[in-house]
Amino acid sequence: MKSFVLSALACGVAALPMVASAQYAGSTQLTRYGELGLNFLSIDIEDDLPFISEDSIDLEVLTGRLGAAISPYLSVEGELSFGLGDDEVAGVDVNLNYAFAGYLRGEYPLSPEFTVFGRFGLIQAEVGFEAGSIDDTESGGGVALGFGGEYRLQSNFYLRADYTKYDIDDLDGDSLTVAVGYDF
Repeated sequence: MKSFVLSALACGVAALPMVASAQYAGSTQLTRYGELGLNFLSIDIEDDLPFISEDSIDLEVLTGRLGAAISPYLSVEGELSFGLGDDEVAGVDVNLNYAFAGYLRGEYPLSPEFTVFGRFGLIQAEVGFEAGSIDDTESGGGVALGFGGEYRLQSNFYLRADYTKYDIDDLDGDSLTVAVGYDF
């Protein structure tokens, strides 16, 4: 069921830029955007793996996003992330193989340069584990909830920072992302 929901959400995210283009036809407002950023991801393992002395797995992640406005205060965005390295926990190397997500984002401009937003979505992720000759992966899906802000540097370029909380198959995690974005 989760695979069906995630597939439907991905199709919806892929189709919405066309809807946004039709809605704003003839408007000078830029409605589509792309971003590339560095994500600092922390996965809480204290309650799930009490025999391990570490409290969390900390990973650096490369994140790309594509999004489209569907109204002046509402956007959809798709996100794809890959781990840039691993973290060692109790002799096991842990890395993020991939994560993809789709979000609905509410936003409000506080000034022409600064916008705040909140977002809610679904995420699917795969984590790899390696210890000596043992190599395994685990994947799962869940929900994500976050908030952040954007500061416009020029008419098309902006900086973004956001915090997102994840609940993926009973694992809790959170991330802080810093990204550069471009409206097209």
